[in-house]
Amino acid sequence: MKMNCPDFSTEAERMRSVYAGSLRVARADLYAWWRPEVQWMIYRLQAVSAAMLCKAGIKDLSACHALDVGCGSGAWLRTLIEWGVQPKNAHGVDMLPDRIELARAISGQGSDFRVTEGALPYDAGSFDIITAHTVFSSILAPDLRMKLAADMMRICRQPQNDRAGGIIMVYDFRIKDPRNPDTIA
Repeated sequence: MKMNCPDFSTEAERMRSVYAGSLRVARADLYAWWRPEVQWMIYRLQAVSAAMLCKAGIKDLSACHALDVGCGSGAWLRTLIEWGVQPKNAHGVDMLPDRIELARAISGQGSDFRVTEGALPYDAGSFDIITAHTVFSSILAPDLRMKLAADMMRICRQPQNDRAGGIIMVYDFRIKDPRNPDTIA
């Protein structure tokens, strides 16, 4: 599905070329598992995310439906599965087919990984947990960032009489890196 936006295809092509191209290879060591600062970043992300879920009243993840937007290889979904999300309720979307193939290969059976470009292919109120890690900083067009945020709100479960709503957790850059023209704060 594609968003009805005149410049979406141009922005999508730009993002694909950046994140599938040589920049991705050149920066591989920057986020390598063996770097202590990377392990610290993962620990802090997990600690803050766990605290946010608890604050939202979500402690038992066994019945939660989760979506990771820009899921890459599916690492965050595997973390949510370790925390209790059922694999059949774990969904990931990314615009790069090779990342989705890798996610499928290393995530085991049951999880849903899809290549998507534009509008999220899910019904309104489908998810209890929606995450996006360094996705919004990769979209340079402000109107497209707004459309993605609105689409995430659309598919997030809304509060009902005796049931809380879902949660959207965005992990991203607050300050622009002047050395990286492919991201925005």
